[in-house]
Amino acid sequence: MSATPRALRRSRSRLLAALTAAALMFSGVVFGAVPAQAVSAEAAPAPAIDVSITDASADGATIRVQGSGFDGISGAYGAVIEAGTESSVGMEGGYVVFGYWMPPAVTFADGAFDQTLVAPADALERDKDYEVIVWVGHSNPDASTIYTRQTVPLTAEDWDLIDPLPLPTETSTTLSVAPEGESEQGEEITLTASVSPADAPGSVTFSGVTAEGSGAISESVEVVGGSATTVVTDVPADLTGLRADFAPADASAFAPSASDVVPHTVVAPEEPETPTFDPALSVFLADGTTPYDGSAVHTGDELVVVGTGFDPAANVGGRGVPIPNTLPQGAYVVLGSFLDDWQPSAGAKSSARTVVDQRWALSSDVLDQVDPKYQGAIRGQWVELGADGSFTATLTAQKFEDGLEGGNWGVYTYGAGGVTNAAQELSVPIDYVGEEQTAPEPDPAPAVTVTPNADLDPNAETVLTISGTGFVGASAANGAYVLFGEESVWHGEGPLPAEGWIAQGWVMPNQIVEGAFTTTLTVPAGVLDPEVAYHVATSAAHGLSVTDRSLDTFTPITVAQPAGPVEPGIRLSADAVAQGGSVTVSGSGLPAGTQVSVELHSDAVLLGSGLVGADGTFSVQGTIPASTPPGAHTIVVTGGGLNLSTPITITAAPVPAPAPAPEPAPEVCVANAVSGASLSWGVKESFVNYINGPIAKGSVSGSWGSGSGAYSTETGNGSVSFGGSMHFTGHSGALDLTLSNPRVRVNGSSATLYLSVQSKGYNGSPDINASGVAFATISLPSASTGGGEIGWSGASAALTAAGADAFAGFYGAGEALDAVSIAFPLGAEVPCDDSTGGLAVTGGEPAAGAAALGLGVLALGVVLVLMRRRRVAV
Repeated sequence: MSATPRALRRSRSRLLAALTAAALMFSGVVFGAVPAQAVSAEAAPAPAIDVSITDASADGATIRVQGSGFDGISGAYGAVIEAGTESSVGMEGGYVVFGYWMPPAVTFADGAFDQTLVAPADALERDKDYEVIVWVGHSNPDASTIYTRQTVPLTAEDWDLIDPLPLPTETSTTLSVAPEGESEQGEEITLTASVSPADAPGSVTFSGVTAEGSGAISESVEVVGGSATTVVTDVPADLTGLRADFAPADASAFAPSASDVVPHTVVAPEEPETPTFDPALSVFLADGTTPYDGSAVHTGDELVVVGTGFDPAANVGGRGVPIPNTLPQGAYVVLGSFLDDWQPSAGAKSSARTVVDQRWALSSDVLDQVDPKYQGAIRGQWVELGADGSFTATLTAQKFEDGLEGGNWGVYTYGAGGVTNAAQELSVPIDYVGEEQTAPEPDPAPAVTVTPNADLDPNAETVLTISGTGFVGASAANGAYVLFGEESVWHGEGPLPAEGWIAQGWVMPNQIVEGAFTTTLTVPAGVLDPEVAYHVATSAAHGLSVTDRSLDTFTPITVAQPAGPVEPGIRLSADAVAQGGSVTVSGSGLPAGTQVSVELHSDAVLLGSGLVGADGTFSVQGTIPASTPPGAHTIVVTGGGLNLSTPITITAAPVPAPAPAPEPAPEVCVANAVSGASLSWGVKESFVNYINGPIAKGSVSGSWGSGSGAYSTETGNGSVSFGGSMHFTGHSGALDLTLSNPRVRVNGSSATLYLSVQSKGYNGSPDINASGVAFATISLPSASTGGGEIGWSGASAALTAAGADAFAGFYGAGEALDAVSIAFPLGAEVPCDDSTGGLAVTGGEPAAGAAALGLGVLALGVVLVLMRRRRVAV
């Protein structure tokens, strides 16, 4: 390894000193210097020196040597050496710096001298000690020649000037505390110290600060990546703040630092208040905020019931099924018809009350302890009974016909599971009046728009677009006729004529959607007369066109007028007319006020006469005599010097067709309206447990409402829509799924369950709102009937592919769901759908592509959450 610059300088200094010493020794020999042994020991007192530093800088140290007791000595050597190295020091080197003092250069007046030695900075090392020795000139220093010696007093300040140490890097420490501001006594406090720079090694001690001072509240914590964290609970009760102190592992490299004091106080834990339970009941309208004021309640109306003061730990005992009688049974919240003496605590039998809708207020802690095979039945009507004794339940007015004779409609609460608790037997009277009577809305009047409808070019083909609205009711059962022609052909006077129209069409019943249709008629070129009035007419179709005038409409259409003078001319409404038929002859460009006659030739037959108007036009309608022989004839117009003619063809009168045989009456499919239907379904028990479990740490809320629709006992088909929803949240709100608006479509021994699926968007993705998703297939057992109701209990359900997507792949298509129980109260008869032989379905089925897209995005949002956590089979 090559020598450093400092080592080279030191070697050169020592070589120079050695050469100097050799030269001095040589001069002593030449000039007859007195040998050391010639010095008389009695010539002077013992020699002594005093060594001090007169200057220190980056150039080195100036060392002052003051001697005394050197009487009679003609010369001496002085040197700075490393402490304890004199045995290796000789005239050949080994000195930090060397000096030779002798007359005449130096006068030892009174045996004293005052000399300096300058030690270069590169010859000194901070971690070594140095001495000044003075010995007999012209000799090597050893125990026999050294007069005296003394340590060179180099201080730390001198060394900082000669060989400055690098300053340690400043650090900073900040402290964060959770919870902020204050904590409850005994509560965990998380302390996190952040040290900058982050690569400073060391440890942090956390201290608590009080009015009396501060003291450590933790062992020292190693700093890793610029951070040190600890959790403490044992802190002074009179704590006012917290502080973090950083101690570097290498104080020469990094400086210590301390955080500011973060204010923090410790408060005594609050003693939990012992709740008092005084049951009370309030009833609100469906909005949940407007108090019920005793007004009439109709079938299908919802009431929100709020209970307070219902002790969740009360009502232990009872039947023991489905809830063990060692647990609280909760309370029933019902809408029903009850006799005056209905209270179970007074011994009233169940026959004293009829329940039409019910909820079960029960603590979730109790429900979790119920045998899973019973939980589904309870959850279908369950509402949370909070620790404070409160609950909220929504009840739907239904089954009005089940009211007891002499009974009182109202909202009632009483102990569940066969327990009697007089304090919880409360009631609020309800004025339940059954179905709301509403006047039927009148059908809208038919209306038509035509495009284009003005200035039609008679020389060009024109396509008219006709749009109609209000074509509803029995009048539109056969569709509607749409016709274009002269206003004179027909304007609603009597049955719709089949002939005489320029263009006509039939809008079939299936082309009319909610009373609206759009169709087109084509008007050929060359058939329009600017002087004739035209319109688009509509009428009920087929046989109804003869007698039903409710769909008659008339929309005027104008023809563009020709530019410049009009040449005299006549035209016919039809080029061919049957015997006994009518024809309209019109003229234009004629002298105003002229009386004209219209004749049929060959043999002249007068068809009619008329007067030319101020605009030069006339119009005469005549009847072709039934005796006119078929063939080519001529229409001739005369008067006022006019003689105008145009050919016409007379055809044989049509032979009347025999009357059609009457159509057989169609078979009528009859169904029954369904109102107040019930749905009991817990979705999937394992999924609910997962949501409520330690992974998702979420909640499940909601319930299904009553349903309405129709069901045919003849075909076994039905469709009933229910209200209500189930809301699933978990993973700190990242999973937010709502299933709502269930609809059950029954088809014989099977059914399909449709649901709306809503989910909050994730990572900036849009919110999802997919309605009418075919969520599950249901295998129906044998139906139970009785009391005007049909139902299926415990029907097995399985996920469809779309339903599986809603669970983000956690369940596959065909996965079993909770059993489904449904009941359809059958009401008044309603017609089936004639075109399908099954029930008419209100609204369209969902678009499969749109639903799949919505569920695919929903699944992506849920998977992004669940992929962060371990896979749990739920």
